[in-house]
Amino acid sequence: MVFCFPAFAADDASPREQCVLKQLNSDTSFVLAAGQKSKVSIPTGTSRYAINCNMHQEGVLSFSKRELVAFEWRQADGQLKDALQATQPAYFMSKGSISGELMFITHHSYIPNFEWLSAESFIEQVQTNNLLMGSFYGLCLTLIFYVLILGRSLKDNTFKLYSAYICCAGFFFLLQEGQLSLFLNAHSYWLSHQLYLVSAGLTVFSATIFLVRLTDLQQTWPKLINRLLLPSAWLVLVLSILITLLEHSYWSALLGSIMAYITLAIILVIFVLVARLTYWKVPDAWLVFIALSLVFVAMIFRVLFPEISPTINRYGLIFAFAIESFILAVAVSERIKRLKKDKNLAETEANYDPLCNVLSRRGWSKQAHNLLEQQKLKGGMLGLLYIDLNKFKQVNDTHGHSVGDKVLQVVAKIIRNQIRETDALGRLGGDEFVVLGHFADITIFQALHHRVQTRLQHIPIHTQDADLEISASVGSVEFLAIPSDINELLKAGDKAMYTEKHGHYERNGSVLN
Repeated sequence: MVFCFPAFAADDASPREQCVLKQLNSDTSFVLAAGQKSKVSIPTGTSRYAINCNMHQEGVLSFSKRELVAFEWRQADGQLKDALQATQPAYFMSKGSISGELMFITHHSYIPNFEWLSAESFIEQVQTNNLLMGSFYGLCLTLIFYVLILGRSLKDNTFKLYSAYICCAGFFFLLQEGQLSLFLNAHSYWLSHQLYLVSAGLTVFSATIFLVRLTDLQQTWPKLINRLLLPSAWLVLVLSILITLLEHSYWSALLGSIMAYITLAIILVIFVLVARLTYWKVPDAWLVFIALSLVFVAMIFRVLFPEISPTINRYGLIFAFAIESFILAVAVSERIKRLKKDKNLAETEANYDPLCNVLSRRGWSKQAHNLLEQQKLKGGMLGLLYIDLNKFKQVNDTHGHSVGDKVLQVVAKIIRNQIRETDALGRLGGDEFVVLGHFADITIFQALHHRVQTRLQHIPIHTQDADLEISASVGSVEFLAIPSDINELLKAGDKAMYTEKHGHYERNGSVLN
């Protein structure tokens, strides 16, 4: 059985480069020649091979380091042959005969995908890979900052979980593609492999937590999520850490396989549940479904059919993840928009009185605080009108609350039509209304007070149940000096209103109620 080498881009008549790889203490040998294919794999554990090459042209011999913990090339004279500073193990091959010994240490059996290229083609391949992966990392960072900035004002952890997932996955691919090898020395492969395993576990764990939160799976299927899916994600994380503590052996290989299949099962379960949500037309579930479809297919090829294509095996999951991360960013942004909309709606409902379509006590207090700040900055004065309907209790007792609600709506509309757009009109509760405004001149406020008071002296009300006429008492307070707080405003206004109400009932010979 033979390894696959692409043919060298030279004249067809030139001899082909060829190496013979013979496993020590065994009769097994393999011919590594350009244009030939082999499905042989490097076994688990430590493997040593005698290597003899006959090179007619200079080039680079490289191989993938996935599942590879350590490697070395010891020349015939016993000296170590230096590997090139590249993202994967690579050795410069000069013309002539070369012999030595290759040693591999692996956690799992794997196909190295030996490849011989001219130096020029090798550099071009490395540059293309670095450009591709650099774009991928740039996309990851862009999406992380985009989602963080978009959701910074919300008390929702979904966008933070998204960022954690993208960070873990980006670091996983950084280790897988060997970019750290450009900065670490040759003795750091064991450390990078440990980090690779842990980052794989963290990626699966963070992805599971994020997708469960994004699609609210825990609310729809609480038992399935809490008893199966989340424990499985924890198990993958624990296995990834446990494998790093074991020597390369049968057990580490077995745990690695278990970890891969549990990961595939987690993706399958989430995929099926999200498909169900898509069928139920849950908002944005279809986006998550499309994203998961890409990753699910890529994981099937990676776990079940790793030998179909080296390119698909290497880049399939990366491309799938890049597209998935973009789609999920869209899904997260849509969720953030919905949350902001719900937040604004809740804020509106809390700040406005739905019956009279004016500010509630909470909303009016906020506006009043802004007007106090405006007076501090611009000077001028604040004018307050405190309005209370006369004998409103009798209206409710005699005609019912539906008529009483109609009276409140009519009064609120009248007041709103008499004041300026910049004035804060609110309903404090019951039949009490309050108006606060900032004025440059006291005469403007006095004119406003007179206008509102005159309009509220006689208010005809016509409903299907009754025709009646009511009036309101309007207390007026002028604040030339800046009030200490909102309570000072309301206390002064309430006092002025009751003074006005007493005068009204004395003039009409009625009892104050």
